[in-house]
Amino acid sequence: VNVFQPERMISLTSEMRRSLSELALGLKGDLQITDVMERLMQSLADNKVPDKWEAKAYPSRRPLNLWLSNLLERQKQLDTWTGELGLPKLTWLSGLFSPQSFLTAVKQTTARRNEWALDRTENQTDVTRFWDAGQIPGLNKE
Repeated sequence: VNVFQPERMISLTSEMRRSLSELALGLKGDLQITDVMERLMQSLADNKVPDKWEAKAYPSRRPLNLWLSNLLERQKQLDTWTGELGLPKLTWLSGLFSPQSFLTAVKQTTARRNEWALDRTENQTDVTRFWDAGQIPGLNKE
């Protein structure tokens, strides 16, 4: 899962970078403006997430400005993950591209490590009021 989530983010941000670079070349006159570029410009002007970005992104109904802020928060979580290279102490589940795949991978990894039957292994979620990983005492419960 630590590989899947960053791969999806890289795919999304690569498409964003590619389409914006292409649009910039079109606006400078180096490329002919295409229908795709016009739709991108219209989405940006309307504060909507462009269709090609939305196709590679996570489900969201936010306007573009809030979607971009949310994207940066998601990227921050992935940066923390890749720095830790393990199960993070704190996970913002709704900030993942696929929360269910993350929970399944945690369950599979824990079952394999402890030699438990996977079909008898369950996830337990403790809802807390912590807002920062520094507030959490001790390590993850497994």
